Amino acid sequence: MPPAPRSNARRPEVSRQIPSDTLLQSSESALASNDLDGLRASAFRLAPTPTAASQLHRMWIPCPTVIKRRHICEMLDELAKDDQPEIWKDARQNKLLQDFKLIPNAGVRFTCSAYATAVKLSLLKLNAFGQQIQIARFSQFASRYYVDLVRLPDEVTDRMIFDWFATRGSPPTCVCPTYMRNGLPSRERTVYFNQDRPPAVLVPSEDEPLREISFSAPDDGMTELRPCFVNHKVARYNRVTPPSILARQAEEETNNSAQAPPSETAKEGPPTGFSSSLKESIRSTQQPKDGDDSSKKSSESLSDGEKDDIPPSMDDDGSESSETSVKSLETFMAETIPTPSCPPDAALWAKTASNRRALLDVSGPDTVQWSKTTYAFDQDQGLAEATDLIKPNYYAPLWFEDPDAENPKWHFDLEVKQTDQDEANLESTPVHQNGPSYLTTVKPATLTYDVESMTRAELFVFINDFLARFETFSALDQLAAIEANPGLMLGTIETKKSLDRLAANRGFLRVLARSPPGNKISLPERLLKLGKDPSELTTQLVTQAQLNESNEVQTLLTLAAWDIALHIMAPTVYQDPLKLLVLTGENPRFLTNLTIPLLTDRVLWKLSFSSLATELHEYSTTPDFIKALIEAVQAIKPPSDDNSIVNLHF
Repeated sequence: MPPAPRSNARRPEVSRQIPSDTLLQSSESALASNDLDGLRASAFRLAPTPTAASQLHRMWIPCPTVIKRRHICEMLDELAKDDQPEIWKDARQNKLLQDFKLIPNAGVRFTCSAYATAVKLSLLKLNAFGQQIQIARFSQFASRYYVDLVRLPDEVTDRMIFDWFATRGSPPTCVCPTYMRNGLPSRERTVYFNQDRPPAVLVPSEDEPLREISFSAPDDGMTELRPCFVNHKVARYNRVTPPSILARQAEEETNNSAQAPPSETAKEGPPTGFSSSLKESIRSTQQPKDGDDSSKKSSESLSDGEKDDIPPSMDDDGSESSETSVKSLETFMAETIPTPSCPPDAALWAKTASNRRALLDVSGPDTVQWSKTTYAFDQDQGLAEATDLIKPNYYAPLWFEDPDAENPKWHFDLEVKQTDQDEANLESTPVHQNGPSYLTTVKPATLTYDVESMTRAELFVFINDFLARFETFSALDQLAAIEANPGLMLGTIETKKSLDRLAANRGFLRVLARSPPGNKISLPERLLKLGKDPSELTTQLVTQAQLNESNEVQTLLTLAAWDIALHIMAPTVYQDPLKLLVLTGENPRFLTNLTIPLLTDRVLWKLSFSSLATELHEYSTTPDFIKALIEAVQAIKPPSDDNSIVNLHF
């Protein structure tokens, strides 16, 4: 059952701007006399100075930890204090700063109506809540389209690059090294154009963007050099594989098919996950040893100039943790909240955000962009994988706090964006595509509420009652309930005993998902074909594991426990191939023989080495049985997608 919180941050009461009686009386008088011009002038009296859209320059302050649990009014109060730099105070007093908006887990977006002022504000450091935050680098041409040319042959010159695009009707406005440090340029080149959208030469069609260029040799125009690759500003174009890579893959596939398969899969090392500021913040909360100045050295390892050249990070604003006001347990539980009702066909991220907002009073991403994903299905093996999946350039971990600060942060998600300036988070189309069979399965398992609102205490009681009956559900009903109610199920795995019981059912489903799929045969019919009752099979699994009669059964239950833990604490990652690619470094495969897709053995093993598992293992309040589970999964021999670790037959 979810633990009752003892404390939680509370936003102070804020008052909205209310027009004066004089203003409203003037407007209503103009309306009564049908004076539209007078009404318009009166209605806009409190609005910002009208400015053409072309003169509004978007500015950005990356500060995810500073704005955490802050209201926009709190942030505006801080930015309006007298301890701010003079250039900022002058811009505020001249009403050049407008449209402030908090982007959860990211920072503050606003506009400046004067170009000269926007230039002066670039990289300016401000004060907020006792910390310093920095405005991101500003450029009037930040929206201009560009491409990176990587793996350039040594013979290719900047003049050749310019001429190649110019002869095709798109002369560049700038050709420069992609990276420059202390006067030392990188070999990669970035090519800028005088438009915000990609030129026709770069994207002849949405399905066939330019992904590589073969330049002619300078001493022999009839000879082509090896191709260089084109990486687009818009990440979705990079999902298309360059033609030369496709040709090489086809050649390798032909060569491999002519050779006998190796007798044993080479042992693999753990995959390298992405780094984040969370790990450092975890370590910073631990008691430092005497004489340990590693954190100081780390912060001083870069010069100011080098720091200025690094783009603002979306998950680390370089500031200390912010102080938040504390809400009493009584107040927190007595709050009246809307019931987190979502239809069965709602997007998984929307269900998760709604449930977490109601239960924990935390917010997820407020802007989401669908990343339409296509899948290739292997009906014989019961597998599916996303096609043309390209690892994004910008991503950051999101750990949602439980109300009780002493409880582990098990709610995990991954923020994925096309660029570091985007407000929208990418969410992939799931494998199941909300098909009829999927909706038929999850609809009966979806929690429904008879009222439109309730106190948070009443919600806890309602959910606790549901979770108390959860272990009595059948294996498939448990799977459906976890999928249908993301963000509410953490209480089912709060002890090792409860996790082990659930793992037996999930282990049985994983065995079933590996069985040859029948043609239009329902799950109960498949169980009847096996000749045994499902409850007897799960009992058999647990008994064998307790008696250590089968290493395969032990491995199955270990993977099943990790599988169900991931499905519960990171539901929006579990079904998202793009997020799984970020964590594991591989295009994930899904088991599709059941209505609800499951992760393959290999993906589960890879996730045990990911930054998700590493940070969960290092978090001080993570229970020992969860840490031991991660270690047990890591100890399993690396599997492949095509061959399950466990091959049990009943």
